[in-house]
Amino acid sequence: MLFRVDSNNTFRGQRVEEAGTYNVEIVKSELKNSSNGNPMINLDYRVLDGTYEGAKIEYADTMTWIDSDPEKLERSIKRFNDLLVKIGIPDGTQVETIQDYAKGLMGQKLNVTVEWHQSDYGNNAGNYFLRVKYHNQLDPEGSKPNGQKRPGASSNGSGGSQNSKTGNYSNWGQNGSHGQPGPNQQAPQGAGLDFNNPPF
Repeated sequence: MLFRVDSNNTFRGQRVEEAGTYNVEIVKSELKNSSNGNPMINLDYRVLDGTYEGAKIEYADTMTWIDSDPEKLERSIKRFNDLLVKIGIPDGTQVETIQDYAKGLMGQKLNVTVEWHQSDYGNNAGNYFLRVKYHNQLDPEGSKPNGQKRPGASSNGSGGSQNSKTGNYSNWGQNGSHGQPGPNQQAPQGAGLDFNNPPF
């Protein structure tokens, strides 16, 4: 026998086609330098449940560490700390280096709010892509697509790829707009973490 037909083993939900809030796992945490030489972390996610279970949200979230003056350093600390709090890392955990931070994010689970954003860059100018707007704690009620599909996408889902590597990075790493509280803040913190051996 070659295999058995299984309706649960298909390519369902390979592309997230709606904005909304999604329970996700961090499947890529890549440390690079921005064009200004600031360290930045690019994050990719995999949806954990619901209609788009197994689909990836790629090229939609970048965190930039800026410490060129005390105010920017304070905002960077708040942004980077906010993500760890939403993941459930316990208070008092010390992060020694940005390399440790990036490595420690791999495999962590949280909830993200994604919205459609129109790109201003290169060949993608004018196209819409999903961008992470907020990080939230895991939602015990599961992922919640909100029905908002890509503006201008055709009804048959042929509106192009979900995201592109070019010009699709979240701007909250620079402007400090991130860190708003998400839904269901009572979700258990630290699920899946070994508090005696945290990843940082």
